[in-house]
Amino acid sequence: ILEFNKVILTGSTNLDDAISKNMRKSIIEAERLKKMYGISIPPPHTTNEDHLKVYKTLKEVVDKLLNQIYMCLTFYEARCYGVKVGKIFVIGGGSLLKGLGEYMEQVLQIPVYPVGLLDIDGININKNLNSEKLNFLVNAVGITL
Repeated sequence: ILEFNKVILTGSTNLDDAISKNMRKSIIEAERLKKMYGISIPPPHTTNEDHLKVYKTLKEVVDKLLNQIYMCLTFYEARCYGVKVGKIFVIGGGSLLKGLGEYMEQVLQIPVYPVGLLDIDGININKNLNSEKLNFLVNAVGITL
């Protein structure tokens, strides 16, 4: 049973913008780098400057996001007399970021599960739609619900 939800208005576009600004790259190149490296930790002794810069930039933005999530968790636990959150579900195109789920689990110490729109009970989606692209339309789908 879903007991608490919170919409945090930070998405993958914010990540693209941060990479573009910090690395002085076009938005298209920033998105390509984000998809290539994600928030995966660069190997030790790597000389790949792009991977190092992307990781540092994404970590900074994601850490701010995780701080917001942590505050929500703290609020929930206080409201529910100390009951801990057992799992976190993430949805949308940004939830597919390489390494995000693992990083969130490491920081928050709670299992994280990506959820596709097709996995949600009670939502019937036209079978002719491209299911792989639905995660990128989560805001539009949410508005129609």
